[in-house]
Amino acid sequence: MTIKYKPEDCFFKLKNKSTCRNAILDFAKSFQDWEAGTQNGKYSFLQIVVPPDVFKGDPVLDYYASKKQEIRIFKMPANNYYTLHVDSYRASAINLLLNDPCDSVTFFTVGAFRRNQHHIVNLTYELDCYYLLNTQIRHAVINLNQDRYMLRSEEHTSELQSHLNLVCRLLLEKK
Repeated sequence: MTIKYKPEDCFFKLKNKSTCRNAILDFAKSFQDWEAGTQNGKYSFLQIVVPPDVFKGDPVLDYYASKKQEIRIFKMPANNYYTLHVDSYRASAINLLLNDPCDSVTFFTVGAFRRNQHHIVNLTYELDCYYLLNTQIRHAVINLNQDRYMLRSEEHTSELQSHLNLVCRLLLEKK
């Protein structure tokens, strides 16, 4: 029997929209000294920390900055992918796709890729929308013909190692 996830098990679209996506994307494209990033050899990407003055005034990012969470941009080269994985070092992540259009696919899955033994939930990013991802469900990204820029802040704290709905509630109670 195949377990079937619903989209709300995998990700949650926040109500607040980005007020500074273009400024962050301009910062990312002008930046020259990207750091290499890897996680257990499963994927590679480039990353930079975003200084607070680039996103000042954005309610979601200001909230994360007030909690001393790092805001990073991940740059995934064209024609690349992150393999299927579960993040053991973080409970969740807030993502904002910076470039539009972006020819990439983010998906969550359960089971093996064998006939009738898997189920896939696809995340289609909307422009200027933040998404809270449940990184405890296997997920992957396939990026096609252009560099992909993704803004991310991650939750590493043990009290957030619970269900996605609890994490969403905690984040949305900021006001």
